[in-house]
Parts: sequence; C-alpha cells; structure tokens
Amino acid sequence: MATNKSNGSISIYLALSLTLVLSLLLTIIESCRLNIIKTTAVGTSYMALDSTFGHFATQLLDSYGVFGTFKTEEDFTALLNSYIRKTNKSNIIDFSLNNTTVKNLYKLTDNDGLIFASQVVHYQKYHASFEYIENLIDSDTLDIFKSNNTTSYNFLDDNNSISNDQLSSISDINNSSDANQEHSDIPNNEAEEIKQNLSDKISFIMREALIKTCLDDPEKVSNATISQDSLNVFPSTLCNLSEEAKKAIENKDTSILTSLIDFSLYASYLKEHFSTFTTDLDNSVPIKYQLEYILFGGETDEQILSSSIINIVALRTSMNLAHILSDSSKRTLAYDIANAAVGALPIPFIVELTQLLIMSSWANAEAIIDMRDLFKEKKVPLLKDDSTWTLSLQGVLDLNKTTTSSNPGDTGFTYDEYLYIYLLTTSNFHLYYRTMDLIQLDLCHNVNPDFLMVSCYTAADVKFDFSASPLFTNIFGLLPYSFDTTLLYGYD
Repeated sequence: MATNKSNGSISIYLALSLTLVLSLLLTIIESCRLNIIKTTAVGTSYMALDSTFGHFATQLLDSYGVFGTFKTEEDFTALLNSYIRKTNKSNIIDFSLNNTTVKNLYKLTDNDGLIFASQVVHYQKYHASFEYIENLIDSDTLDIFKSNNTTSYNFLDDNNSISNDQLSSISDINNSSDANQEHSDIPNNEAEEIKQNLSDKISFIMREALIKTCLDDPEKVSNATISQDSLNVFPSTLCNLSEEAKKAIENKDTSILTSLIDFSLYASYLKEHFSTFTTDLDNSVPIKYQLEYILFGGETDEQILSSSIINIVALRTSMNLAHILSDSSKRTLAYDIANAAVGALPIPFIVELTQLLIMSSWANAEAIIDMRDLFKEKKVPLLKDDSTWTLSLQGVLDLNKTTTSSNPGDTGFTYDEYLYIYLLTTSNFHLYYRTMDLIQLDLCHNVNPDFLMVSCYTAADVKFDFSASPLFTNIFGLLPYSFDTTLLYGYD
C-alpha cells in the first residue's frame, strides 16, 4: 500500500528557520544601531555645549582672565539647540532632538562668589610671579597676624565698652612699672585744658579735615563717582549670601579662600589688576581707588579714600597706643595730666579712664602723621620706637599740615602693604563681590553698557530628550525610540 508524502516540507522548514535567524540578526543590528545613536547623541550634546560655551565674553577673558558666557537663558538654550541640529546625519544613525531642558545655569556670582574666586586662583597660578608669592608668604605681615604669640592691646569688651577689669589692669601697669618714674606736678586747670584740647583737636580732624590733614594737596583727590544705576546692578547689591556665608561673617570668619597659597594668588591678582591711591595702573576702571573700594566699599573716590584713611588710622592708632603703653615716660605723663584733671572726682577708675583717653588721642594724632608718611610713599613700621615717633603732647595740639615727621621712612610697610593687611581681615565674600563690581563697572563703561556679571554663565546642567525611528522593525509599526541624557558641562 502506497504512503502519501507532503511535498515542500523542507522548504517551509528552511523558510521558518531563515526568518528566525534573520530576525535575530536584524534585532542585533538594530540594538547596535540604537547604542551607536545614543553614544552619538551624547557626543553631539557635549560638542553643542562646548560650542555654546565657546561664545564667552572675550573682553572679560582678555582683561581679567575669567571665563563667562554673557547671554540670557533663552538665547543660551536657542544657541545650544541650533548646534545640536547642525550635526551631520546619515540614514542609519539618524536621531532628532525633541526637547532641551536647562535644569540649572551656574553663574560667576553663584555659590557666594566662590565660582569666580576659583577661576581667579586658577588663572593666577599661570600668571603670578612666584617670587611675589614667596615674598608675601614670608612677609612679616602674615607672621604678625597669623602668629599665636602676637601681643594684643584690646581695651574693649564684647559690648565695645571698657570694663573695670581692663581699667584695673592699666592701674596695675602704672603702679608696677612707674614706681621709679618721676611724676610731674601739673596744675588742675592746665591739665583740664590740655585734656579738652587734645580731645577737641583729634575730633575735629577726624570729622572735618582728615583728608586735608593727611594729604599735601587734597585737590588731587579724584572726584569720580559711581552712578546709582551702576550701584543698583552691582553683584554685591543683587546677590544674596547663603545662610552659611552670613553665619561666617557674623562669627568674624575672615579666612581667605582655603589656604595661604590661594590667598597669595588672589592678592597678587588684585595687585596686578586694580590700582590704589599710590599705584596708578592706568586701567580703564572709572574709579581710581580700586583696591580701597574692594576692601572698604563706597560710592565716590573721596568716600572710598576716606574709608581707607579711617581704617588705616585706626590700625595705626592701636599700634601707637601699644608703643605708648610700653613707654613709661609717655604713660606717666598721660597719667599725671589725667590725675591733675579728674583725680579729685570720687569715681572709680576715672583717672585710668582719662589716662587711656589721653593716650588714645596721642596715638591717634601720631597715626595721622603715619598716614601722611604713607601717602608720601614712605614706610611706617607696625610698632614704632622713639626713633620713628614724632609727636609730643604739645605737638598734638600744634598738629597741622606743616608738621614734620621724624620717621625716616626706610623700614616698615608701605601704604599698599597696609591695604594687604586688611585683605587678611576682610570677609572673603566682600572681596569676591566687590572685585566683580569693578570688573562689571569697567566692561559696562568701555565695552557693553548692558554687561552684567550675574548674567555670565560658567556651567550648565542640561537634559536632552532625543528620539530615533526604527530602521528594520518599522514594518511592524513600532513607535520611535525615546531616550534622554543629562550633562553637566562648564569651564574648568
């Protein structure tokens, strides 16, 4: 009996097998293609970001060594999208950008100014003079303010008032070290007149005639003014400090950057780019006393210079008071005048308090002489001795513009170096933002009147949404592949 056989079974089997094998191969190829598309999309995104950040403010870089892309967020996003869409495409590696989401744009003014400061330090590493940094690190200034052995003469308690214990300590100094010192017999009315005249003289100079007394030619003081419109858009005005930064300022945390090397680099940057009263760099910043502004602030050059004088005079007054306290003859003379003027009053420590006021006025007057020497580009030692001391008590009463200094001016610190002392004591956040104030003022005045540091981007956190059509599986009507990538990119 014959058996019926099905014809074509082998062909059907081969067709089915080939279909499965071909499906597997095409799936593998499609998977590889998709991975290539994703890798290409990430690379394209990096190149687009790199190209977008290539539109940095050239004058900002050329003049100050700082990178920043000055654009609005809308312009930044549009430029970024245009660079992605300009990418060359092929039929196989074909993808499209669906959406760009800028999650965050980091500005030069962000992070309490630390982004700007970091750029300055990195820039200065390649431009600063190593000899300058070495000298600054080894200078007596840093030794004095960083040493734990520095003698402090602070006569104010936490409430900025003089305590009985401190007055008692002055009394102990008088009793212990002046035992063999001959005291003067000064009439009461004469002592009272000297005390009052000292106070009136110093008060008048500090209130009314400080610049005129300290400068030989006050007419040379710059009359440049920062406009109110400029002040309103300064980084120091627009930017709010973080709670951590505010707490650091409240706690008087005056640490500069993170290390002494960073401080030296930042200080050398300020020295190279910003002028002072005695060193005119002939740069294009509209105000002349630029380092003084960074340290003390102000709206006019006259205000800025006055703030600088007041602060340096205050420092010199404290150091001069230290000299008077260490000089028994000066201290005894101040005590004799105080005792004759108020010794009869039944008030505890009234003599010591009056003595301290007399010594403070004396030290303040000598500080004004020191300020005049600094403006004449002479050096003034931090702690003076008899060879560099100028004024007697009578000399304080006769103090005027013609008073001649006894300081030869060959040892100590210059005016600029006293400013650098204040760099050590000024909040780093104020330094950063006021430095940016001057950079913005310069570029607004000379390049672009609309330039703002708060609109200079240094980094971006961006999410890109892409899609790609299936190549081999499109016959099944599958939807396009969707994928995204998030990149953080910016200037190093």
